[in-house]
Amino acid sequence: MSTLNATKSWFTSHPAGGTWAVLMLASLLSFGFGDGLGPAKLATVACFIVAYAKVNLIGHSFMELHGAPKGLRIAFAGFTVFVGTVLIVLYLAKA
Repeated sequence: MSTLNATKSWFTSHPAGGTWAVLMLASLLSFGFGDGLGPAKLATVACFIVAYAKVNLIGHSFMELHGAPKGLRIAFAGFTVFVGTVLIVLYLAKA
């Protein structure tokens, strides 16, 4: 089996294949913002938002939160939103 065929089969057969692809695209988006895509303040806030979206994706797909009780999933999502919001507010207050 060629490497390309093995990669295609992993994306289609592995439950986290789509998540991995989204994480890679989000990383490229963050890189674009860090490389000067947009005003500095907006780019920094966008990088924070992308980072916390990635944290939620990783928690859901790779830390098995998709099978956890609903309360734990809500607590994890709430925690990441809370921490992300606090960091963004602190950044904007300082800048």
